[in-house]
Amino acid sequence: MLKDSFRGRTKLLGSLGDSNCTLEIDEVRNHDNGPYCFRVELETSKKDKYSFVNNCVSVKMIEQASKPELQGEQSLQEGEPAVFKCSVKHTCPSHQPTLTWSHSGNTIMGYKDIGHGNWEAESLLTFTPTKEDDHTSVTCTVKYHGNVQVICVGVFADVWKVHVESEMEALVSSCVVLPCSFKYPAQQQPSDRIRAMWHIKNKWDDIIFHKDQTRVLDNFKGRTKLLGSLGGSNCSLEIDEVRNHDNGPYCFRVEVETSQKDKYSFVENCVSINMIEQASKPELQAEQSLQEGQPAVFKCSVKHTCSSHQPTLTWSHPGKTIMSYKDIGHGNWEAESLLTFTPTKEDDHGSITCTVKYHGNAKGEMTATRPIFVKEQANLSHILIPVISCLGTALLVGLLCFFIGKRYK
Repeated sequence: MLKDSFRGRTKLLGSLGDSNCTLEIDEVRNHDNGPYCFRVELETSKKDKYSFVNNCVSVKMIEQASKPELQGEQSLQEGEPAVFKCSVKHTCPSHQPTLTWSHSGNTIMGYKDIGHGNWEAESLLTFTPTKEDDHTSVTCTVKYHGNVQVICVGVFADVWKVHVESEMEALVSSCVVLPCSFKYPAQQQPSDRIRAMWHIKNKWDDIIFHKDQTRVLDNFKGRTKLLGSLGGSNCSLEIDEVRNHDNGPYCFRVEVETSQKDKYSFVENCVSINMIEQASKPELQAEQSLQEGQPAVFKCSVKHTCSSHQPTLTWSHPGKTIMSYKDIGHGNWEAESLLTFTPTKEDDHGSITCTVKYHGNAKGEMTATRPIFVKEQANLSHILIPVISCLGTALLVGLLCFFIGKRYK
């Protein structure tokens, strides 16, 4: 029953008893397109059989194998460990491809099911570069089952790199910090040998930050400053007293004083700012129903984009407060305040209010309020009064019955 052209080339993987009918086709030929359908026959009291002709598989042929994807830093630091990643996607998990490297080092191989019949083979290479590696290359070679081989080459070269967030949000009249870090090909230099500036994209002379204030646009004078250390590759910019036309996009430019002046404007990686006219209300979390005498915890938090001037959070109720600030990524921060106090019956049907005050926010404060209800604490009087009442009632009923019975004797 098996076609001659498929003899010795197909086999089932897994166990039919586990409902696994996965098929391997080996030595794939360009006419093995299908579609192919699965048929099952069960030997029960009578033979049950079914062909799944409405759920068949077609195979698209690829004549050229895919090149592996090679990831790694091009500009390395002598003596500092470097990591390269080489990966390739495929559709034959029963015969995983092999990945090899041209450079010696520690390698870790892994395989991952990425769904829909696709798999990914990945190899990590770790080594410590030396000066002999400068301006050389590292090569990753993938060998597929069936003796197909593809090569990918990466070169150690000098590069300029910057990392910024392409879009940020800013509250008008407050401040915003644009996170920025950079790399340059020359040997690491101290801050006093690095000159930094920020300018409007495609407008080289429209400078919004420069150490020399005379070169800064009038409407940005005194409103911008660098945070962090240029020697530590930190080019983060603070814009204070944000105005609704401060949209950008803004680009970072660096000039490094080496044996010759190296300079670069990162015009492909600029930052645009979306303006927020109305400040966000804080988020207030707490249990509405509290127990008298039992400590209660309330949490108030707000997200913002000005890490250099954190907002303040205050409470309408006295108690112990803990303030914290957390970097939640992509230029966003979260300010959080925890309030702890022990509620009393006087707090019942009251409320808790959290107020946030943003730096420089001319539009005032924003609040969030929650009602609270306090369950009264059970004490001895709450227990004794009902008990005494029941006993008294029982005693009266008993005496009444006694006298009535005695009267009719």
